[in-house]
Amino acid sequence: MIVFFRGSGPIAAAIRWQTRGEYAHCGWWARDGNFYEAHAWHGVTRSPSPWTRNRGRADAYALLGVTDEQHEAITAFCFAHVGAGYDWMGCARFLSGVNRNDSNLWFCSELCAEACESAGFPLLHTQAWRLSPVTLSWSPHLRLARRGISKGGVWEI
Repeated sequence: MIVFFRGSGPIAAAIRWQTRGEYAHCGWWARDGNFYEAHAWHGVTRSPSPWTRNRGRADAYALLGVTDEQHEAITAFCFAHVGAGYDWMGCARFLSGVNRNDSNLWFCSELCAEACESAGFPLLHTQAWRLSPVTLSWSPHLRLARRGISKGGVWEI
């Protein structure tokens, strides 16, 4: 499941303004409850829940037609990249359109999209580095499962 956050701080507001949408951040919520994300201050992390940090309200999207094997492969991809750095220059690329092609650095939507792609479940027909949280949420392979969840939400939607 991919969880999309609106965020409330100035960076979130800038991301939402630049991408003309409601989401500023996203991450992969695995069935075991672990949450994987590329976070601006911590790089790629694994947390016991999406609610480790207070990000305000969020929307959870289910992947339509994903198999158990693909789900596990997405989770394995995210796990394998825990500890990688955050791709600050990748965020600037939304203004420049230049790809840096560095698999040791990630931003949130890029990590989620590349994890799905590597599992044989591409969400959109473009490179992961081109996707913001907003554009990733437009995938026809995602279905809104629950809107407005906050701290204390559970995986089973």
